[in-house]
Amino acid sequence: MQEVIRGLKGVRCYIDDLVIFSDCWTEHVRQLRELFSRLTGAQLTVNLAKSVFGQIQVTFLGHVIGQGKVAPVNAKVEAIDNYPVPKTRKEVMRFVGMVTFSESSVQICQR
Repeated sequence: MQEVIRGLKGVRCYIDDLVIFSDCWTEHVRQLRELFSRLTGAQLTVNLAKSVFGQIQVTFLGHVIGQGKVAPVNAKVEAIDNYPVPKTRKEVMRFVGMVTFSESSVQICQR
């Protein structure tokens, strides 16, 4: 998928999930056309039932993205804030995994 979207401005991919951000509607439509053309050329399809278009903000990888901002979904922040103090190695690893996933997904969204 990374090869298919390489060079497309404002398009980000995580595994098989895509997000497109644009400054205006005209640019958004142009980006969609180019993306769909490339996906068709690579014999890939889009599940329209799982797709949303023309949104001011979207949730992607547990973060709300839109209007030049990236913020974690409130439930993710609350889960970290309310996580009990780890008492075992396994609990520490689980907590570190939660925090690390949140941090790495922000970096993907901001690229």
